[in-house]
Amino acid sequence: MAFFLLVILVLIILVPVSYVDVNTNFEYVTHTWKTDPIVSVYIPTSSQGNTCNPNYEAVSVSGSLKAVSEGPCGCVENDLGFHSGNASCSVASRKSNMCMTLKSQPQVASSTWRNSIICIQRGGQAAATNHENYDPRPHPNKKGVCPANYKKCGEGFNQQEGAVCFPIEVDCPITNLLVLPGNVAPPLNELWETAGTFPNNNHTLIVRREFSHELPVIDVAFQLTQMNSKHENVRGVCFKGPLQVVNSTAFADPSQLWSYQVALPPVCSTNDPRFVLVDQMPLQDHFLQNLQLTEPTCAGFALYPLSDPRYQLELDPDYLNSGVKCDFTSKYTCVRDPYQRTDCAAGDNICDGVVNQNICGEYAHAVRSAFPENSDVTMGMYIQREVQWTDGCEASKAGVYHAHYMFFCARIFAIFTPILWGVYNMFVLVGDCCATRFKYDVIAAALLVFGFGMQFMYILKVSVKNTTTECAF
Repeated sequence: MAFFLLVILVLIILVPVSYVDVNTNFEYVTHTWKTDPIVSVYIPTSSQGNTCNPNYEAVSVSGSLKAVSEGPCGCVENDLGFHSGNASCSVASRKSNMCMTLKSQPQVASSTWRNSIICIQRGGQAAATNHENYDPRPHPNKKGVCPANYKKCGEGFNQQEGAVCFPIEVDCPITNLLVLPGNVAPPLNELWETAGTFPNNNHTLIVRREFSHELPVIDVAFQLTQMNSKHENVRGVCFKGPLQVVNSTAFADPSQLWSYQVALPPVCSTNDPRFVLVDQMPLQDHFLQNLQLTEPTCAGFALYPLSDPRYQLELDPDYLNSGVKCDFTSKYTCVRDPYQRTDCAAGDNICDGVVNQNICGEYAHAVRSAFPENSDVTMGMYIQREVQWTDGCEASKAGVYHAHYMFFCARIFAIFTPILWGVYNMFVLVGDCCATRFKYDVIAAALLVFGFGMQFMYILKVSVKNTTTECAF
């Protein structure tokens, strides 16, 4: 009896955990089936600004630099014994009006890519819908022919070769995107077409609609990217792991003057192979560009990494580089308060940097320090295509589409069985209780194993681990 008690307790723990893990996988797959493909993409022109036309949506660029923390403490000449230092000022030194801490600044949003938004339009028909029953979009037959009111899009004769059926009144869906530098031409004879030019360094967005072994694109995502020594991406979009975006504060490091640190999320436990990297850029470039667009005090400056050929010292807002002191009448808007004393002692570089830094300069310095140019972590642009389902897969699409109903029933079954087991163990205390309880323990354990097994029957057929065998996502 103790053995069955142990089995039941283990299953009580494993069933809910496995339900969440398994059901997440299925929900993900069915979500991609329900998502309408992207049929049009463009980059707004400078005259259009960062807004999309009607019936288009802007792709979300997630994450932000939540804030820039307080910086060093600068103290002017005084007889009170207060001195400048790497850390923030003490309360007493602040109240004396002899010292001031470089103030914190609010967030820098990550809202654009290469100084622009990307506009997409969805249309046509999703891979599958659910009205009363599973309703898949038709596939070409063995001769590559689609049914009435549909046209064949893509090369080949079936889904595995990249061919799909699509409503005749809609353009064929986009199957690939790529970003190229302005001086690089698209590969010849690969059906690429231009979708627009980014304002930053004339990078061009190109797309194509029909190519071998490419299914429709359903999503565009922006996530951190990091390649290990084997050139494997350990970040990107995680199948298991944290969201790979910057969403933290740039903290001043008191152990190193004028240095800032940003905490990045841990790498993925399992990287999601369904997302394909099509563009990437250094984090420093990405946040300097967004700072340039979103921070009003940065108007009139040109924010670039120090090693960028376009960098000009006279257009750099950072006082620590330019040496241009702040004021309250020009674009060099001071971080400090107007009444703050500025008579720093000769040679006190900390005080000099604190009292003369401007708002945009503080931002720019924090970004350059927190995101080094030589960092192996970059910002990446990814595309996600429709789920591919091979013909040899034992699990039917309809079965997987409705699997969450089965999971729900199995979960309820698994939860209430141990409850009932506990009830009869509390009240069956007379007669041949041991034999009775043993019998019910066997039944309860068997029912739980059955319910638990129902879940894994499907997961073993369509698990992401089986992408190289029967079911390729």
